[in-house]
Amino acid sequence: MTAHRQRGSAVLLVVMVLLLLAAILGGMAVRGSSSDLRLAVTQREGVSGFYCAETGLNLARDCFAQNVERWNGIFSGATTTLANCVYPSPITALYGSVYPLRIDLDSDGTEDVTVTLQDNVDELTNNFAVDSDLTAIMQAECKNTPYKLTQIVTYQGRGTEYGAQLGKSASNTGNQN
Repeated sequence: MTAHRQRGSAVLLVVMVLLLLAAILGGMAVRGSSSDLRLAVTQREGVSGFYCAETGLNLARDCFAQNVERWNGIFSGATTTLANCVYPSPITALYGSVYPLRIDLDSDGTEDVTVTLQDNVDELTNNFAVDSDLTAIMQAECKNTPYKLTQIVTYQGRGTEYGAQLGKSASNTGNQN
């Protein structure tokens, strides 16, 4: 009867060790899945922030291009109202078109993205309050998902200037070689 008890104790010990291993493996699986979930959330927020900032830059680009004559006011820090800033419905600019542009992308009445403009290094004196080469740096910052996106923009005017850059005349007749 003693051998039977010893065998039962050994089986009990083996079962307890197996339960302990199963608990450890289960804990590791839960930990792995929760870190995967955190990674997925971080990735989703990063993609959402990128799209938010990219949308802000795309919306502000035309507005800043139509207000080139106001760039020096923006760069000097003066309160500047931008003209001709039109956004597709339902997107609205909070506080009108006062610089910096604060844009509500989802029509909930709160600011989603702020777009600013700053002068690039274009002068020998590095006077960032005055632009001399019609090139600036736009930066969009999203509020809900803290993400910043920066883009260098150069104003090149409208009309036939693009053709002139390709060696064509103002009438776009081309450069006959």
